[in-house]
Amino acid sequence: MSNLWVQLGISFKHLKWSAALALLVSPTLASADIKDIDIGEACLKIYKRLNYGTTPTGGMTGPFLTACTNAGPFATDAEAEAHYLAQAKIAVEQAMFLKTVYSIATRWTSEESKLSPNPADHTSNDVALTVVGAAKDDINLRSILYDDIVYTCTGIQPAFSPENMDHHNACAALPAEQWQNILVSSTQTSLVPDQPFAAGLTTLRGHCQIFANMGTNRSYIRFTLRHMLGEDIEGWQDLQVDDSCVGEDVPRAPGDETETYNKKCKACHAGMDCLRSAYAYIDWVENEDASFCSLTPGVVAGKYSGNPGDDLARQLALPTLNDSWELRWNQNDNAGAGWRDPNMQQYPLGMKVQGTGPSELNRLLANTDQFHYNMAREILATVCNIDHSAPDLPVLNSVEIKKIVPNPAAPVSVKDLAARAILTCLEDK
Repeated sequence: MSNLWVQLGISFKHLKWSAALALLVSPTLASADIKDIDIGEACLKIYKRLNYGTTPTGGMTGPFLTACTNAGPFATDAEAEAHYLAQAKIAVEQAMFLKTVYSIATRWTSEESKLSPNPADHTSNDVALTVVGAAKDDINLRSILYDDIVYTCTGIQPAFSPENMDHHNACAALPAEQWQNILVSSTQTSLVPDQPFAAGLTTLRGHCQIFANMGTNRSYIRFTLRHMLGEDIEGWQDLQVDDSCVGEDVPRAPGDETETYNKKCKACHAGMDCLRSAYAYIDWVENEDASFCSLTPGVVAGKYSGNPGDDLARQLALPTLNDSWELRWNQNDNAGAGWRDPNMQQYPLGMKVQGTGPSELNRLLANTDQFHYNMAREILATVCNIDHSAPDLPVLNSVEIKKIVPNPAAPVSVKDLAARAILTCLEDK
């Protein structure tokens, strides 16, 4: 929990997001007296923080800083904020902003690549550059979790191949200025004609190699909860959820103690295991000849069965028969995530939501209010130089997430979030 929430004695898990954030709303995005900040320092900070620490062309006499500083004095904080927001929206159009976005995406994937059996050999530049591409084209960031999408670099050899990461590694090594012109959107199924389905990042090689490698694909869910919704699996515990979905690989009496399962294991697995079946047709295959993401519609990956946690689990667990899933977290504290349908209408409290396959599940997760709020928090931490390594991402006491995200149901624009977020730390050194 951030320092601010600790001081207020507030936990997101005990208040709905909207109610919790409303407590912190103030009239402006920026801290008080923004009108009195040195305009030269503020303009330089906006550009450098948004553009990976680079100095604008021409320095103080260059076009950006000349235009940015040619204003004021400001009569009100609101007047100053409007000016700086307009300048920030210009700054995020620069090529080096894409490098800032790349740093966020690679932080997610580098942390999770430690789960790979050979992390030193693993890269997820297909994932990272798809995030960068979405930011560049200012498309709804939610869509990269569920659409048939991948970004590649025009004219860069070797050409894209699902059998390796060579194309995306070559593309990632280029200067960000080149990304601006050659990073283009495509579809996974057009680049790989025999690929039977696509589900955003889930079916990209870099993602599949980490999260579908061994295990029973719970890692897919954990990644999304942790990095996209901002709360690791332990934060979603709910002992009141029906545990009929819990997989056979989860012991029902660990250490011969059923109480351990009933009071601890069940709290996470009851909700999570009802979702993991969405990825039942996905597996990572690696042998002497090749390594690839195996997508087999209608055929459940063998790893979903045959490995019971104990005899009681063997007796009680229901088999995974297909890729249907059910959300059971739309109740109690977890309802505060703000679960929405494909039309962005909020589901009634307590309603169980059902679907099939990874694309439908990923859309459900991406459409939450919590996804939007967390993307704002992730971007804010980056552009305001807040340490990402803390267990719970800390935020400055002046930060007001709801002012950065006035409408959590709106499309998620990385550029808009960054431009708004930078205003919250203009007074920082």
